[in-house]
Amino acid sequence: MPHIIIEHSSDLDSEFVPNELMLAVHETSMEMGIFEEKSIKIRTKNFDHSFVEGRPANFMHITVYLFKGRDVATKRKLTENIITKVKSMITVPIASLSVDARDTDQDIYVKILD
Repeated sequence: MPHIIIEHSSDLDSEFVPNELMLAVHETSMEMGIFEEKSIKIRTKNFDHSFVEGRPANFMHITVYLFKGRDVATKRKLTENIITKVKSMITVPIASLSVDARDTDQDIYVKILD
């Protein structure tokens, strides 16, 4: 943990290189000093169709899934740092750019280790 999911409209595909964006989010997350590098997993998912405020528009939303237990201030700092980094990398206007941190219950989460 964490799992970081970067969802975005497909019209933003040409605005960033996925591996560069994921690396930047990875490094920004590491700068917080709250994760082990080997535990961070990041992926992107694009969507062909999106509406913002009732009309077709681009978007990017990043969800950070964390094990529960971190305080609100830490989660807020993480989301602010990520959104600031992403905003600096994408120069076109984005109709909706957001980041959220969600708690995951460690008692329910299952992972297979090889």
